[in-house]
Amino acid sequence: MAVRDPHDPDPARRYKAVQLNQGFAVSPDGIRWKDLDIPAIQSDDEGNFSYDPDRRLFIHTVKRRGTPPKNRDLWVRAHALLTSRDFKTWKDHGLVFEADALDQTLGPRTIRSRLADPTVQHPRHHNPEDYFVDVYNFAVFRYEGLYIGLPAMYHATGNVPNYPNTDGFQIVQLTASRDLIHWNRLGDRKPFIGPSRLDSGAYDRSQILPPSAPVVRGDELWFYYTGIKDRVTWKYVGKFPNGEHIPLPGYDPDHAAVCLAVLRRDGFISLSAARTPGTLLTKPFAWRGKKLYVNADAHKGQLTVEALSPQRKRLAISHPLTADNPRAQIQWKSGTPASTRSRTITLRFRLKNPHLYAWWLDT
Repeated sequence: MAVRDPHDPDPARRYKAVQLNQGFAVSPDGIRWKDLDIPAIQSDDEGNFSYDPDRRLFIHTVKRRGTPPKNRDLWVRAHALLTSRDFKTWKDHGLVFEADALDQTLGPRTIRSRLADPTVQHPRHHNPEDYFVDVYNFAVFRYEGLYIGLPAMYHATGNVPNYPNTDGFQIVQLTASRDLIHWNRLGDRKPFIGPSRLDSGAYDRSQILPPSAPVVRGDELWFYYTGIKDRVTWKYVGKFPNGEHIPLPGYDPDHAAVCLAVLRRDGFISLSAARTPGTLLTKPFAWRGKKLYVNADAHKGQLTVEALSPQRKRLAISHPLTADNPRAQIQWKSGTPASTRSRTITLRFRLKNPHLYAWWLDT
């Protein structure tokens, strides 16, 4: 797991890597690597690594044992957070993300829905008594002033015969945080990255492991992630741990690949209104004479913006936006947001059948 660090004055340390359970390394070009004499951070078989260039903070999540579901004696996966500013000394914040009671309630419904869908990959082993949900991997990255988390929520469907593990599948969900410690679950815990159809020819049919951060390409976010066709492609013969994995008939060695998901920029969540108009009122903030932009899809409706004084007096109203535009500058029809002496204003967005993804100020 590697990141580019543009701030290190030593060009030989431009790229930095975490080697899970093995240590750390640096590189001038991402190809030639030098191991560092720094103790390794211990994790189970999963981890994630990213760099926050605004705070110059290295972010590393590692898999540890979490809290089992109520009345279940299970080893469940959860994730701890470690941070560093110098890539040498790491602060361990402990567990910051694990499955909760609502995950255990929703999990069986998700599993049953999947088993009833003939278009997607089914696990080979399933037993309702074995169902549970935990967090297989937890990707974290900074995006526009906050942190986005992409937990790979593992849905265990059944024990694997003669082997101390389970069959199941992952669904990548969406969460966000301001401090890396407290996380808000978003999108009603629906899939952010879900499985591809069996007839698609894609690899991400069963196991999906999230990326550390997306690549910004114009008005799109490109997410490179791991996709695996099936979780259990073998049977275990002999007594664990001295037995062996025997491939099942029809085993396809071409079972895993790097996959790509593309998202509209800022498109993680939208505030949407149907034909019945809705409004969004922001908190008061300092205007300071900047331009207002929105990322919105209003081609089937419209979006207008009002600037209000601290006393809720309207200072300005915009022309309606009726297009799909990821970077639309709001044009004022009458008035100006800067007409209040305090320069403190509140924005009121009036929405009719649009999708509002983001708004921001710029010079």
